[in-house]
This record gives sequence, C-alpha cells and structure tokens, in this order.
Amino acid sequence: MGKSRLCRKFLAMCQADGGQSIFRRAQADADTRLRDPETGRLSDASGAFSALPAAIPGKPSLFIVDDCHFLSREVCRTLVDAAAEAARAGWIVLFAGRHMPDIDHGGAETIRLLRQSAREIESLVRQALAPAEASTPLVQSIAKDAAGVPLFAVELARQPADGGIAMSLMLTIAARVDGLRLDRKLLRTVARSSHPPTADEVAGVLGENNESVAPAVRRAVATGVLLADADGRLAFAHPLVRKIIDHVSLE
Repeated sequence: MGKSRLCRKFLAMCQADGGQSIFRRAQADADTRLRDPETGRLSDASGAFSALPAAIPGKPSLFIVDDCHFLSREVCRTLVDAAAEAARAGWIVLFAGRHMPDIDHGGAETIRLLRQSAREIESLVRQALAPAEASTPLVQSIAKDAAGVPLFAVELARQPADGGIAMSLMLTIAARVDGLRLDRKLLRTVARSSHPPTADEVAGVLGENNESVAPAVRRAVATGVLLADADGRLAFAHPLVRKIIDHVSLE
C-alpha cells in the first residue's frame, strides 16, 4: 500500500514542473497489455514506448508502468529494453511492482519499499497516541499488530478504547480489496480456516472446482495479499488483514 501512491506523487511532481508524463498499469487478466487509467484504454505492452513524443528540454518527461508483477518475464524483458532506448532519448522511466523478474535491468536504480522496524513503528504510535495513553505495553502491542506497516500503526492507535477495530481501518482494508478486485469469498475462507488451506480445500468449502478458484488464488497471491508456500497452502501476508476480513463480512 505504497508504491502506487509514490507513482502518483511522481506524476504530480512532474506536472508541477511543467513536464510531460505517461502512466500505464499492467492488468492481472491480460499479461501482455497495459491500461491507461484515465481513459481505460488497453494497449499492447510491446508497443508501449513506440512513437513517444520528444523529451522537453529542461523539463521532466516521465513514463510510469505500475503493477508490473502482473507481467510475464518475456513482456518485462521487452519493456526494459524499450525503456533503455527511451531513457537515452531523455525520458525518465519507472517500473513499479510488488516484485520484478530476475532480469538484467541495464544498471537501472532499484528502490525497495520495506516494512518499518519495530522501533520505528513504536515511535510512530507514540506520536499518534495522547501522552497519557502512550504506555509501553500498549505501544508495543499496537506495533506488534501493525507488523511494520505505518498506516496500520496510526489507525490502530486511533481505535476505540474497548479494543474494537477502528471503522476507518476496516474501510481502508475493504476498499483495498475492492480496488484490487480480489475474490471476497476466497479471502474470507482463508481468513476463517483453522490452518493454511490449499486451493483445493478452499474450492471444497465454496462448493466449487479447483479450476474456477485458481484464477482468484493467482490474483490474490500476485497482489501480495495472500502468500502460497511450497505446498500451495495459502496464508495472509499481513495478520491484521486476516483479522479484519475474519471480523467483517465483506459480502
């Protein structure tokens, strides 16, 4: 819950400086096409950098491709090669994704967004809490539940005194699930399972066959909401997301 926000910030900075920008998103259900978020138009990824306008002297020219984790290795390779040509022509090119294929990036800079340390999260929680409430046990408890995510830490610090989950946090998670177009029944089944289930087990609970569940599982794993181990067992990447989905009916 950070890379796309950074992309939008970079776009805003580029526009504020009088530059030009192009923004595209990869699609989970079309791994060779990119979507223009403004128009909704889809285009083939192989031609993403064709017919680029000339870079503006003294102004930024920025091309961003977000959600690259949905692209195949071959498509990423093609985009990286084309981006190198665009960079030599004066364009700044940014690829953003939860993970990228292990390919030669031509010496491009890599920025990794990591979860914050327990100490950093505890400091953030103390700032969010009223001084009289910031006892060490409470701060440490909130930091543990936040598990390195600043947004979760701040929202947990604002939660009701009775220990309930703050409505703002529930809405944030629900909106994220909707925005990623994840299967709610799949997530709820995994959240409420007593052990990490396989896709077959999820399908059994839902009364569906494995083939019908597999695309939803692949998407949930690709977006990083779910993790799959070597045996194909599914678990939430963040315990708080599981807690909220288990707590709230998303139907």
